[in-house]
Amino acid sequence: LKELEQVAGIDWIRLLYLYPINFTDELVEQIAGSIAALGVDHLIVGALTVTVNASTAITLNGAAASVADLKVGDTVVVLVSPQADGTLLARVITATM
Repeated sequence: LKELEQVAGIDWIRLLYLYPINFTDELVEQIAGSIAALGVDHLIVGALTVTVNASTAITLNGAAASVADLKVGDTVVVLVSPQADGTLLARVITATM
């Protein structure tokens, strides 16, 4: 992943068949990002805008949360689904302050 980040034009990488039980601390540090900006229905992590809806499962420090609980600067790991219109819909957001 570190080498792929250096390739110009790659904005996001899909990790297929990678189950959370196999996440190492090093991997989480590599894929985590900080919230740069957020709104009622979206957040920006790095250069990516991610849409959030009522189906998005959000946790903050291990407890259930909502978009209103998140703040700029929080560290997040976001699992997304690409949508037909080209947007990224957040399925799961795991955040820490």
